[in-house]
This record gives sequence, structure tokens and C-alpha cells, in this order.
Amino acid sequence: MSSGDIKGKAAEAAGSAGAATDQAIDKTSSGASQLSSQAHGAADDAAGKAHDAAGQAGDTAQGLVGQAQDAVASLGSRVQDAASSAREMAGDAIDKVQGLSDSLPGSASDAYYAGQRVVSQGGDTLGKQVAGRPLEALLLAGAIGYLVGWATSRS
Repeated sequence: MSSGDIKGKAAEAAGSAGAATDQAIDKTSSGASQLSSQAHGAADDAAGKAHDAAGQAGDTAQGLVGQAQDAVASLGSRVQDAASSAREMAGDAIDKVQGLSDSLPGSASDAYYAGQRVVSQGGDTLGKQVAGRPLEALLLAGAIGYLVGWATSRS
């Protein structure tokens, strides 16, 4: 084989190797481009899903906040109702106590004056009895004195 043949074969081999290298570069570039597209699509997909999940979480949080606000408003209403009921009960109790206190002094003063009248009338009646029968009153007083003295000396 001559040196021209060898050079021709080497040039042919170099051309084949260059073509194979170009083909490999094209395939690698095409594969890399395809992988880049797939990665970009997956990233867009993930971003969309994350956005949807964040929206759902926000909606859920807003729902929970609304429920909490409703519960607080309901509790506030119940507390106001209870306070109003307690205020009414206290007012009724005060009215009853005042009614009783107003009636007691009248009853007590009535009882005092009635007792005073009985004692006064009893004293007047006793005075009339003694004035009408002085000897009998004196004997009765002596007998009562003797009994009191005898009872106290025995103890």
C-alpha cells in the first residue's frame, strides 16, 4: 500500500469520524434539548400544582377564620344574654328585698304600738281592780311575796 493510499484511507477515516462526531453532537444536542424541554415542563407543572395547593390552603384558612368569627360573635351574644338575665334577676331580687324591708318596719311598729296599748290597758284595768278592792289586793300581794320568798329559800 502506498503512502497515497494510506493518506486517502486516513482522510476517508477522518471524514467518517468527523461525520460520526457531528452525528453524535447532533444526537447529544437533540437529547439535551429534549431533556431541557422535559425539565422545563416538569418545573412548570410543579409550579402550577404548588400555586393550586397554596390557593386551596388560603381558601381553607379563610373558611376557618370565618367559622372562628361566627363562633366569637355567637359567644358574645350568649354572654350579653346571660348578663341581661342576671341583671333582670338582680333587679327582681332587689325589688323583693325592698318590698319585705318596707313591710317589716310597718309590722314591727304596729306590733310595738299594739303591745304598748295592751300594757297600758292592763295597767289601767289593774289600777281599777286595786282601787275597787284594796284589802283583797293587799292580801294577794302578801301571798305572792310569801310564795316568792318560800320558793327562793328552798333552792
